[in-house]
Amino acid sequence: MSCVKRLATEKKGAVAVEFLIGFMPMATAFLCFTQVGWIYTAHLVFKHAAFAAARAAIVTTEPCNPGKDEDKRRPDDPKNAFTAALGGGAWQHTFSSPTVTATYNGGEKFGDVKTEVTAKYMCNVPMGKRLVCSGLLGQVSMKETITLPHQGAAYDNATGCGEQ
Repeated sequence: MSCVKRLATEKKGAVAVEFLIGFMPMATAFLCFTQVGWIYTAHLVFKHAAFAAARAAIVTTEPCNPGKDEDKRRPDDPKNAFTAALGGGAWQHTFSSPTVTATYNGGEKFGDVKTEVTAKYMCNVPMGKRLVCSGLLGQVSMKETITLPHQGAAYDNATGCGEQ
């Protein structure tokens, strides 16, 4: 083999090694930035869905429910509103085990309703989920608490509503 051919082959090998040394950190950084972007987007979607659950809770939470069975509130309304606000696609599958609790705070007729929503976001970017998301499963816990004034109707025959 001539000296010129051998030098050309060695340079090709050196370029390939340099490429691998530079490519791996850049690819890892790109995947981590992508995962951070998805987490931020998921947090915005989660916050919107939590607000939808809070809006459903302010009209369906005690104390001003009518006495008839068919008009009573459905306790799953805030959770159903949360799920509906996530949409019918991938967002419902990326949030696991959501819990929605709505509690009436206040003694007056239209006190505050505190809604607390928790869920786990399942990270899904390869390599980025292992470095950015906590734990081996690649999950991020999200929690949102929203307090809004009660806006349900004050029925005359409702229990716990007091005088009109």
